[in-house]
Amino acid sequence: MGLWFVPGNYATDLATAMNRNPALRVLVGTGFYDLVTPLGTARDTMAHSGAPADRVAFRTYPAGHMAYLGRDARQALAADLRAFITGTLR
Repeated sequence: MGLWFVPGNYATDLATAMNRNPALRVLVGTGFYDLVTPLGTARDTMAHSGAPADRVAFRTYPAGHMAYLGRDARQALAADLRAFITGTLR
């Protein structure tokens, strides 16, 4: 038996986990030049997933699919991750 990739909307699984755990927060980072996940798709997916909107933060970086490539995007992502982990991201 081979290993099969089953496509699906995993945002609903994430929403279920967030609804079960009130302390769970999510940071969604996207790139302006992402050709894999077009701009706005992640936000739309999360909006329709049932995830608590008050615990989902969105940030967009001047990068493609891998926001850690490129100095400016990497520095902005690192700063946002630090703020997210410490609970100071607004």
